[in-house]
Amino acid sequence: MSAPLVDMEDMFSSKTNNKKIGSSNSRAYSMYSNMNETKKANVMFPERSFYQRDVPKHLVRMNSKPGKRLFVMSMLEGNLEGSYWDLAENFNTQIEPDYCGLATLSMVLNSLNIDPQRVWKSPWRWFTQEMLTQSSLGGKKKDYGAGVGLVEMHNLVQENRAKSKVFHSCSNAPNGEQIFREAIKSACQGNPEDSFDEEPANEPKKRIVVNFHRGKLGQTGTGHYSPIGAYNESKDMVLIMDVARFKYFPYWVSVRDLWNAMCTLDSTTKQNRGYLIVTKN
Repeated sequence: MSAPLVDMEDMFSSKTNNKKIGSSNSRAYSMYSNMNETKKANVMFPERSFYQRDVPKHLVRMNSKPGKRLFVMSMLEGNLEGSYWDLAENFNTQIEPDYCGLATLSMVLNSLNIDPQRVWKSPWRWFTQEMLTQSSLGGKKKDYGAGVGLVEMHNLVQENRAKSKVFHSCSNAPNGEQIFREAIKSACQGNPEDSFDEEPANEPKKRIVVNFHRGKLGQTGTGHYSPIGAYNESKDMVLIMDVARFKYFPYWVSVRDLWNAMCTLDSTTKQNRGYLIVTKN
């Protein structure tokens, strides 16, 4: 990989290298010095940076032709009704590189129509990533620069007027993958008897939040959070609504591959990754 591009100011500055500019650079320096201020303002000095990533071949980008076919199949199966439409209305992008957990949680809480009972921008109440750094119980703003562990995510859910069940993948539970699959079906199908305006009190809507290792899916990066938006039962694939939209667009992945990506150790918490089932309190 190439080294970061050098800023022209640094290239030609005698202050940078603590010695006078040599004759070989004098002409270039003179040309640069003679630029008018408008041109200088328009010159870009990029640092090493990236613009998105290609989705690995074994994953299916949602907006591709195969991805659209999977989406239509899921809709015909009834596997968009439980989660997708509500999440799509609230889809957001993480505002910091380490805020995937907070972005996912704010998206999920808003999709469940939970009132945070805290003001975002007067007079409106709405969950935001910034709001979740401040405990609803008071106290100092928390630094999530190292990300959020699965149990910590569970506690954040509980703290913000919702319920959560936490499941660590591959943690000695028999048939863990099948239990995960059944949870996905329940969350993505919703209740067939639901009206458009309300849901039965005994069957609240559910959201599945997954914590997985990107590398196991052939992606760059390590631990990551995102919600599951839909399930394609015939292909046994789920739609990951990736909150790092600057990096990866939403994509379909097999339940088996996702499960294996969750069966990894979080180096910070020393516990397996896994998933949360979140419901309205």
